[in-house]
Amino acid sequence: MMLAYRAGVTSGIVAPKSEGFLSGLSTVFTTGTVHKLQRGAVVQSVAALHVAIGAGSPSVSTQIAALRRLLLGDGHGGLAAAHFDDIVKGKLPLIVAVQSADIMASLVQLKEEVEKKSRKTIRMTFSGASEAHLLAKEIGQAGIGVILTSPRPFPGTWESSRILPGPPLSKMSAVAHLIAHNVTVGLGTEEAWNARNLRFDTAWAALEGGISTVQALALASVNLEDLLAVNADNNDLVAIKGGSLLDFEGKVVGIISPVRGVVDLL
Repeated sequence: MMLAYRAGVTSGIVAPKSEGFLSGLSTVFTTGTVHKLQRGAVVQSVAALHVAIGAGSPSVSTQIAALRRLLLGDGHGGLAAAHFDDIVKGKLPLIVAVQSADIMASLVQLKEEVEKKSRKTIRMTFSGASEAHLLAKEIGQAGIGVILTSPRPFPGTWESSRILPGPPLSKMSAVAHLIAHNVTVGLGTEEAWNARNLRFDTAWAALEGGISTVQALALASVNLEDLLAVNADNNDLVAIKGGSLLDFEGKVVGIISPVRGVVDLL
């Protein structure tokens, strides 16, 4: 994480990795601290609840049925039921790790069903979402956000085979296509080591999508804060020399952190 910090990534959001349906709660932390007891190390102990839906065992239909029961309050109580109750009330975002457009379509319908019954808006976001461009219009109309963990997609699995590769193979990139349909888009990483390269992935998305520098920077900052309900009090100032944060020539030379009360010269 120190390498990410030196590259200008001052905060990270991580969810417990799990092979099952329910992954856990995400936490927002500062990448520039050595341990969690340091001042400002934990920005937000709970950001969102994460679930994963994909091909495997149990079946996709069983996983969606389980999510429906939890959202409709048909669980057996306990801490998990309390968190899902907060989701239905709009207090806690629900992040769904999903790749297939077919599964996303079922989740869009599920969101509408739960909102119709509860008469409240659910804050749902698709993570991964390699095939989200196929449902860009429906996702935008449903008010669902998208976090692309592979800004330059690769069809590594059958569920993510229908990618939008971007120029020159396609007219638009996935980022640009989703933004064109009023979808709030954020950029993430699949592995922690790649966080230091996030600014270059953001620059790539800007070049392919023809979006402004402000829009590009928002993909890896304020958009993620909005999708994951992160408190915006952790506003660090990153000083760049020789270029901008989106340039290869730009070098991070200093970070000012009001929350941690430090000025780091790198």
